[in-house]
Amino acid sequence: MSPTPSTQPRVAIVATGGTIASTAPDSAQLSDYRVSTDVQALASAVPGLTALAELEFEQVCNIESHEIDDAILFQLTRSYRHYVIEQILMGW
Repeated sequence: MSPTPSTQPRVAIVATGGTIASTAPDSAQLSDYRVSTDVQALASAVPGLTALAELEFEQVCNIESHEIDDAILFQLTRSYRHYVIEQILMGW
């Protein structure tokens, strides 16, 4: 007997780090923070998120936004194409 397909939508979250993935010793600190949290940790902090969709994560990099360069943009493009092509051609 084959497994039943999920009725949940599938969502791919591709992450690069940035401010949302940063921490500092004091939660009110607005400077001198560091990117330290990955996409799965961020998603697990959202109550009920896994009940809404079947999630797939890809951490392309984990850096501050101003550090994104052409090589990372190219990686993001490859990730985007991968998920779009998978969605269209494979019914993901």
